[in-house]
Amino acid sequence: MLYALGQAGWSLAVYGVSDLLNYFYLPPETDSSPMFPAYVYQGAVLGVATVLGLISFSGRFIDAFIDPVVAGWSDRTVSSWGRRRKFMIFSFIPLSLFSCLVFMPPFRRKCAKYRLANNNAVFFVLISTLVSVTWALGFGIGNTAYALQAYFEQQWAMTATAAFQSAMGIFGVLSAILMAIPVLFVDERAYCRQVPSEQSSIEAVKSVFANRNFRYFVYSDLMYWVSLTFIQMGMGYYLTVLLGFSPESVTTLLTVILGLSFAFYIPVNMAAKRWGKKRLLVASFSVFSLVFALIAVMGKLPLSPLMQVALLGILASIPIAITSILPNAVVTDIIASDAQISGDHKAGQFFAVRTFMMKVGISLANLLFPSVLLLGKSTDNDLGIRFTALLAVCFCLAGVLFLTRYKE
Repeated sequence: MLYALGQAGWSLAVYGVSDLLNYFYLPPETDSSPMFPAYVYQGAVLGVATVLGLISFSGRFIDAFIDPVVAGWSDRTVSSWGRRRKFMIFSFIPLSLFSCLVFMPPFRRKCAKYRLANNNAVFFVLISTLVSVTWALGFGIGNTAYALQAYFEQQWAMTATAAFQSAMGIFGVLSAILMAIPVLFVDERAYCRQVPSEQSSIEAVKSVFANRNFRYFVYSDLMYWVSLTFIQMGMGYYLTVLLGFSPESVTTLLTVILGLSFAFYIPVNMAAKRWGKKRLLVASFSVFSLVFALIAVMGKLPLSPLMQVALLGILASIPIAITSILPNAVVTDIIASDAQISGDHKAGQFFAVRTFMMKVGISLANLLFPSVLLLGKSTDNDLGIRFTALLAVCFCLAGVLFLTRYKE
């Protein structure tokens, strides 16, 4: 639990940059004026891109290439602190600090222009479940940004910008505390096998991609992260523009979805042992495709806005539970199999490559999402908002195709 709480801190720290950047810098237009000032140019750049999309893509893309390098360093590290904690202790404070500063622009003027033993398999799924729960905890806390913004505006008479920035500041402090817990209280030497890898970072990455099963898995994971990031970034638009809800209702909906998904965590663990992880992941991708398709037509269904949201929440909770738990466990299966065959222990690189693909997916979504919004993000013209959901369906179905090639 101490180890997993660090995941909650990381999840909370990156929530704003991952899911609220567009909300703050390209605010939804539900009335005559946007909620926040135009801190960056709102129009098209180079015909199809946006300033925010290019910035987000560049940062994420560079970050993705740094991951394998850092993973290689940690795989080869020999330290009294352990291979990983030495890196973590120097990272949690800068991460939490910059997670706040990204929402505090210095210029305020409006801009113009093989198989594991059963006990190990159960343990890995358990660890993955705990990390998923605490990731969801951080994600859930991050969702309260909308409600906190409304509270500070109403009770403290703050402007929308100051209220939103205050919420980000609170998240930064809390995320730093949570990320410090595993660094300070989990003795890596007592719980982890300290076997340094003999390979260089480039050699390790090549050997990781040489694993056929891993390749197909991370390709599907890439598609998943593109589609999921589209939906996460778009949730504020879907509810406020397409359904007419207030911004704080986004907090309520996402909290309910996460709460419902928790109810399926134990059944998912049981089902994974009975039917295998691959079948459940394929099923989750398929249901996600249906959910994203429904989002594309929200506001036009013959149901009340509340009923549409309820339907969305119920359908989304099951695949969220599956994809929150099983991917980490699948990677761990592959790592253990590879170590038995190759004799080299490079767990850091496997997770780094998975994270690399995740960040490439998020980067791609950050580049495409604001560009698609140029088609329309207002109540009078919502074409861009609806098209983001349709693109998410396409990426999700591509993920299913890759996942079917994975041999569990």
